[in-house]
Amino acid sequence: MAENTGQVDPNVGTIDAGDKGQSAPVALIDAEGNFSEKWYDSELLEEGVRGDASLVTVKNLNNFCKSHIHQRKMVGQDQIAIPGTHSTPDDWTAFHKAGGMPDSAEEYGFTRPEEMPEEMYDADFAKSAAEKIHELGGNTKLAQGMFQFWNEYVAGLHKTQAQDAQAEAEQRKHDFYSKYGNQAEEKLHIGNIALERASGDDEEFKNRMIEKYGDDPDFNQLLINFGDKFVEHKLIDFKTTTQSVDDIQTEIDEIRANPAFVDEMNPAYKAMQAKMTSLYLRRSKAKAAG
Repeated sequence: MAENTGQVDPNVGTIDAGDKGQSAPVALIDAEGNFSEKWYDSELLEEGVRGDASLVTVKNLNNFCKSHIHQRKMVGQDQIAIPGTHSTPDDWTAFHKAGGMPDSAEEYGFTRPEEMPEEMYDADFAKSAAEKIHELGGNTKLAQGMFQFWNEYVAGLHKTQAQDAQAEAEQRKHDFYSKYGNQAEEKLHIGNIALERASGDDEEFKNRMIEKYGDDPDFNQLLINFGDKFVEHKLIDFKTTTQSVDDIQTEIDEIRANPAFVDEMNPAYKAMQAKMTSLYLRRSKAKAAG
């Protein structure tokens, strides 16, 4: 009878349990390094490892070690280990660089697109955004995509705001001409005379006011208020404010040349029509008086 040692018998591949009467688990490997049949289903392997399909093709210890070494060499080339909870900042940096993160935020190359006006581009924001993306490990493709998305969003926002402002201005202009009807242009003429009187000899000041506010309905309302006060206090002789037929005709020609005059879908269409009606009446009065 063989001596009970409790050791692995390399010739049999089992463990001798002695006289305890207990069955011993089959050894996973023999003396030549070969794994036993269906070793990957052994109870010696913990759950989650036991029975994994990737182990089926592993037949001996030598092949298992070579596979492990090969996988380790691949790290940092085509593959890289994904950092976990206990990874160091250097681990994360290596991971992000392997994914395409440049050495510095400047290498993302954030610059103002040629089609974007300078006043619309926020260089300080672009710089801060690049730094934050780099801090978070973003690669160049991601950074450029986010930069393009932001620029397109800002451009669309400015366009919408400009359209809304234009529509609001046209509506106020329409309301202005609807309020004064045929008297609108005449009152504006008087208001312009009042502005000239109030500006004194400062022609530059008057031009700046007109350049800034131009045809703004609120500014026109202010001109009319000025004109009414000047006439009320006899600072303007109303008889001298009448425009000549040629002056009125010039205004008529300018309106006719404006595309909004014939475009019923244009927000300024109604205001243009009202203004033209007013000019026609004033021209008739001027011809009759002339």
